[in-house]
Amino acid sequence: MDQKVEDKIADVVDMLLAGECPDESDLADFGKPLLQSIQSLNRRLDSNKVAFDVNRIEGYKQVLLNYARYDFSKSAAVSPARDELDALALTINIAGEELQTADKQVGIRKQLQLSLAEKNVLIREIHHRVKNNMQVITSLLALQANKVKDKHVHEEFQYIQFRINSMAMVHEMLYAAGDLAYIDYEKYLNQLVTTLVVSMKGSDGNITSHVDAKSIKLNIDTAIPLGLLINELITNSLKHAFPDGRKGRVSVVIKSCPDHYELKVSDNGIGFPEDFDSQNSTSLGLGLVDTLTIQLEGTLIRENTKGVSYMLTFKQLEANAL
Repeated sequence: MDQKVEDKIADVVDMLLAGECPDESDLADFGKPLLQSIQSLNRRLDSNKVAFDVNRIEGYKQVLLNYARYDFSKSAAVSPARDELDALALTINIAGEELQTADKQVGIRKQLQLSLAEKNVLIREIHHRVKNNMQVITSLLALQANKVKDKHVHEEFQYIQFRINSMAMVHEMLYAAGDLAYIDYEKYLNQLVTTLVVSMKGSDGNITSHVDAKSIKLNIDTAIPLGLLINELITNSLKHAFPDGRKGRVSVVIKSCPDHYELKVSDNGIGFPEDFDSQNSTSLGLGLVDTLTIQLEGTLIRENTKGVSYMLTFKQLEANAL
């Protein structure tokens, strides 16, 4: 039958009091803190000068037994003699305090982990509710648009819905993803561009799309304004670049550079008229593009060759603390 830890400790105490040094087999299963305590006493003992107060031996043995049971309600008393037994007592007390502190730290860590988990649940719920509220708004706009007779006004209602949807998609993806800080932007763009193409040009395949944003992860403070900007540029291409059922392609590419990102949004449509002046344009969409470029602290260049292309250089915005 295996010897209990308490019995082993009692045997070791008897050996120490007799001036003997326990070997590794005697100290097996004691655990690191108690092992260090006894080894510390071993280094202090002199077998020719052992002078313990016999009246205190039983008390210290009981403290050691309590230690083995991880019961630190009692500390070992230290006498004025400061002999080897006192050295053991001090070591036991210190080790016990360290274990108690470690237990408290484990409790604090668990509490922090629980608080973090609760915070993540709350943040995810906020994203879910924001997305739902935005969907309610787009539904109300759709109902109102159906009552509008003017074709131009009806289109404007539709473009507003696209803008709201581009923001709602970010909240939806953050709600569904495990990472609440960053969004997989290629996945987001595939969904955004496909939705715009089908909504504005149908699903007959006349307009194809290309998205390349591998390994691009953006925080919400960058993802939403950038998504709005891309929404405006793709919407503008689908509206003007392919008249009379013309076939074509829209493309969105984002590349990560050492200290910034580069976005290219392009189409192979008919392009802008030669006399088009973007600076004096009254288009709400292009006005939003300029505003969003400033918000992203970026620079935007437009080219009108073999269709239209926009090059935006930007950096990831610093995330706002929650």
